[in-house]
Amino acid sequence: MTVFVARETKDLLKFETKTAVLSEQTSQNSATPSALLYFSQPSTTYSNLNTPIQTNIMINSGNADVSEIQIELKYNPIAITFVNATFPDQIFLGNRENFRISFNEVDPILGRVSLAVKTKPNGYPKKGIGTVATLSFLPKSTSTGMISFTPASSVSSPRSPASILAKTYNTTFTYKPISTSSAQPNLQPVQ
Repeated sequence: MTVFVARETKDLLKFETKTAVLSEQTSQNSATPSALLYFSQPSTTYSNLNTPIQTNIMINSGNADVSEIQIELKYNPIAITFVNATFPDQIFLGNRENFRISFNEVDPILGRVSLAVKTKPNGYPKKGIGTVATLSFLPKSTSTGMISFTPASSVSSPRSPASILAKTYNTTFTYKPISTSSAQPNLQPVQ
């Protein structure tokens, strides 16, 4: 009887050991969501409706390796026009030889921007902080507006089947006309 209990205990320990090993392997293959997507200018004040505003879309991957970034943005098409997204020659994932653009689409009627970039098959995942794309737009109203990330945005890591995107930060822009009342008259002393 005592032998039987010892055998059960030994089998139970084997089971627990196997579970611990499987659990350790699973945690090595998945990354905790840690990546942040944000704009280089969280808010912008402008005074000329005819001057485009430009901001970079940035990533901070934390300690995770990144192999693909999908950005989905929305904006009010009544407040913004001429939205253009470009990928500089050197971005977070490396130079043009290391990444490829999966898609770059702007829908000016719905106010949507869809961008995706990934490492090429011979490229290596990257980690750290850097620029993903540059967004240019022209405000067409004198009100405050916002460009925001949608929940469809994601950041992929080769170590995780799910997105590692933890948080996004939007950008706002506010119209503030140049005040002419603050100009001081040029007074000359009378002699």
